[in-house]
Amino acid sequence: MEVNERIVEEYLKTVKEWFYMTDIPFKVPSNYSNIDILAYDPKNNQYYDFEIKYRSAYVLPQKDIMQNSEFQRFVNQFLRHERQDKIEQIIESDKKVTKIFVTTRKCFGKGNNIENSFKAVMKENNFESEVWYFDDIVPELYKKTNEKGRHNTELMQIIRLIKTYEK
Repeated sequence: MEVNERIVEEYLKTVKEWFYMTDIPFKVPSNYSNIDILAYDPKNNQYYDFEIKYRSAYVLPQKDIMQNSEFQRFVNQFLRHERQDKIEQIIESDKKVTKIFVTTRKCFGKGNNIENSFKAVMKENNFESEVWYFDDIVPELYKKTNEKGRHNTELMQIIRLIKTYEK
Protein backbone atom coordinates (compact mmCIF):
# COMPACT_ATOMS: atom_id res chain seq x y z
CA MET A 1 0.00 0.00 0.00
CA GLU A 2 1.28 3.43 -0.95
CA VAL A 3 1.81 6.04 1.74
CA ASN A 4 -0.92 8.21 0.14
CA GLU A 5 -3.45 5.41 0.55
CA ARG A 6 -2.16 4.88 4.08
CA ILE A 7 -2.86 8.56 4.88
CA VAL A 8 -6.46 8.25 3.67
CA GLU A 9 -6.88 4.95 5.54
CA GLU A 10 -5.72 6.61 8.77
CA TYR A 11 -8.02 9.56 8.13
CA LEU A 12 -11.01 7.23 7.70
CA LYS A 13 -10.18 5.39 10.91
CA THR A 14 -9.08 8.27 13.13
CA VAL A 15 -11.13 11.24 11.95
CA LYS A 16 -14.20 9.76 10.24
CA GLU A 17 -14.47 6.55 12.34
CA TRP A 18 -15.44 4.46 9.33
CA PHE A 19 -14.82 0.80 8.54
CA TYR A 20 -12.81 -0.01 5.43
CA MET A 21 -11.05 -2.59 3.27
CA THR A 22 -7.91 -1.73 1.32
CA ASP A 23 -6.22 -2.80 -1.91
CA ILE A 24 -9.03 -5.00 -3.25
CA PRO A 25 -7.88 -6.66 -6.49
CA PHE A 26 -10.15 -7.42 -9.41
CA LYS A 27 -9.50 -8.95 -12.81
CA VAL A 28 -9.56 -6.80 -15.92
CA PRO A 29 -9.21 -8.14 -19.49
CA SER A 30 -5.42 -8.27 -19.66
CA ASN A 31 -4.32 -7.97 -16.03
CA TYR A 32 -5.51 -6.90 -12.60
CA SER A 33 -6.56 -3.59 -11.11
CA ASN A 34 -7.58 -2.68 -7.60
CA ILE A 35 -9.92 -0.64 -5.49
CA ASP A 36 -7.72 1.51 -3.27
CA ILE A 37 -10.23 1.65 -0.42
CA LEU A 38 -13.83 0.51 0.02
CA ALA A 39 -15.28 2.16 3.12
CA TYR A 40 -18.47 2.11 5.14
CA ASP A 41 -19.85 4.93 7.27
CA PRO A 42 -21.97 3.18 9.95
CA LYS A 43 -23.54 6.41 11.18
CA ASN A 44 -25.09 7.11 7.77
CA ASN A 45 -25.24 3.55 6.40
CA GLN A 46 -23.28 4.66 3.33
CA TYR A 47 -20.56 2.98 1.25
CA TYR A 48 -17.65 4.73 -0.47
CA ASP A 49 -15.30 3.63 -3.26
CA PHE A 50 -11.96 5.49 -3.16
CA GLU A 51 -9.42 6.11 -5.87
CA ILE A 52 -6.34 7.89 -4.54
CA LYS A 53 -3.89 9.82 -6.70
CA TYR A 54 -1.38 12.09 -5.02
CA ARG A 55 0.16 14.56 -7.42
CA SER A 56 2.57 17.02 -5.83
CA ALA A 57 3.62 18.76 -9.04
CA TYR A 58 1.32 17.55 -11.81
CA VAL A 59 -1.55 19.82 -12.81
CA LEU A 60 -4.36 18.60 -15.04
CA PRO A 61 -4.92 21.18 -17.78
CA GLN A 62 -8.15 23.13 -17.42
CA LYS A 63 -8.64 23.39 -21.18
CA ASP A 64 -10.45 20.52 -22.92
CA ILE A 65 -10.48 18.48 -19.72
CA MET A 66 -12.97 15.98 -21.12
CA GLN A 67 -10.43 15.09 -23.86
CA ASN A 68 -7.46 14.90 -21.48
CA SER A 69 -6.14 11.32 -21.39
CA GLU A 70 -5.00 11.51 -17.75
CA PHE A 71 -8.41 12.77 -16.64
CA GLN A 72 -10.08 10.03 -18.68
CA ARG A 73 -7.83 7.45 -17.03
CA PHE A 74 -8.91 8.65 -13.55
CA VAL A 75 -12.57 8.53 -14.53
CA ASN A 76 -12.35 5.18 -16.30
CA GLN A 77 -10.88 3.53 -13.23
CA PHE A 78 -14.16 4.23 -11.43
CA LEU A 79 -16.37 3.22 -14.34
CA ARG A 80 -14.96 -0.25 -15.05
CA HIS A 81 -17.77 -2.80 -14.80
CA GLU A 82 -15.26 -5.23 -13.24
CA ARG A 83 -14.77 -2.76 -10.39
CA GLN A 84 -18.50 -2.52 -9.79
CA ASP A 85 -18.84 -6.32 -9.97
CA LYS A 86 -16.16 -6.68 -7.28
CA ILE A 87 -17.91 -4.14 -5.05
CA GLU A 88 -21.18 -6.02 -5.48
CA GLN A 89 -19.45 -9.24 -4.43
CA ILE A 90 -18.55 -7.55 -1.15
CA ILE A 91 -21.70 -5.54 -0.40
CA GLU A 92 -25.32 -5.90 -1.39
CA SER A 93 -25.83 -4.93 -5.01
CA ASP A 94 -28.74 -2.62 -4.25
CA LYS A 95 -26.60 -0.38 -2.01
CA LYS A 96 -25.54 2.97 -3.43
CA VAL A 97 -21.80 3.55 -3.45
CA THR A 98 -20.38 7.07 -3.57
CA LYS A 99 -17.21 7.40 -5.66
CA ILE A 100 -14.52 9.49 -3.97
CA PHE A 101 -11.47 10.71 -5.82
CA VAL A 102 -8.66 11.85 -3.51
CA THR A 103 -5.95 14.09 -4.93
CA THR A 104 -4.21 17.42 -4.37
CA ARG A 105 -5.67 20.83 -5.04
CA LYS A 106 -2.65 21.50 -7.25
CA CYS A 107 -3.55 18.55 -9.48
CA PHE A 108 -7.10 19.81 -9.99
CA GLY A 109 -6.10 23.46 -10.41
CA LYS A 110 -7.31 26.65 -8.81
CA GLY A 111 -10.92 26.60 -9.95
CA ASN A 112 -13.57 23.93 -9.60
CA ASN A 113 -13.71 23.09 -13.33
CA ILE A 114 -11.98 19.73 -13.06
CA GLU A 115 -13.81 18.72 -9.89
CA ASN A 116 -17.12 19.67 -11.49
CA SER A 117 -16.22 17.76 -14.67
CA PHE A 118 -15.40 14.66 -12.63
CA LYS A 119 -18.70 14.89 -10.73
CA ALA A 120 -20.62 15.43 -13.98
CA VAL A 121 -19.16 12.28 -15.54
CA MET A 122 -19.94 10.27 -12.42
CA LYS A 123 -23.50 11.63 -12.38
CA GLU A 124 -23.97 10.73 -16.06
CA ASN A 125 -23.09 7.18 -15.03
CA ASN A 126 -25.53 7.21 -12.08
CA PHE A 127 -22.90 7.55 -9.35
CA GLU A 128 -22.81 10.04 -6.54
CA SER A 129 -19.30 11.40 -6.19
CA GLU A 130 -17.04 13.59 -4.11
CA VAL A 131 -13.52 14.93 -4.43
CA TRP A 132 -11.36 15.02 -1.32
CA TYR A 133 -8.03 16.79 -1.09
CA PHE A 134 -4.88 15.84 0.78
CA ASP A 135 -4.63 19.56 1.50
CA ASP A 136 -7.58 19.11 3.91
CA ILE A 137 -6.95 15.54 5.10
CA VAL A 138 -3.38 15.96 6.37
CA PRO A 139 -4.12 19.01 8.58
CA GLU A 140 -7.14 17.22 10.09
CA LEU A 141 -5.02 14.17 10.90
CA TYR A 142 -2.37 16.45 12.36
CA LYS A 143 -4.93 18.15 14.63
CA LYS A 144 -6.27 14.78 15.76
CA THR A 145 -2.83 13.59 16.87
CA ASN A 146 -2.06 14.11 20.53
CA GLU A 147 1.61 14.35 21.55
CA LYS A 148 0.97 12.26 24.63
CA GLY A 149 -1.68 9.99 23.20
CA ARG A 150 -1.37 6.37 22.19
CA HIS A 151 -1.01 5.87 18.47
CA ASN A 152 -0.83 2.37 17.04
CA THR A 153 0.24 3.13 13.47
CA GLU A 154 3.56 4.30 12.12
CA LEU A 155 1.93 7.25 10.40
CA MET A 156 0.34 8.58 13.59
CA GLN A 157 3.54 7.93 15.54
CA ILE A 158 5.49 9.97 12.97
CA ILE A 159 2.99 12.84 13.22
CA ARG A 160 3.27 12.71 17.02
CA LEU A 161 7.08 12.79 16.74
CA ILE A 162 6.93 15.80 14.40
CA LYS A 163 4.58 17.62 16.81
CA THR A 164 7.02 16.90 19.66
CA TYR A 165 9.97 18.47 17.85
CA GLU A 166 8.34 21.35 16.03
CA LYS A 167 8.34 23.61 19.08
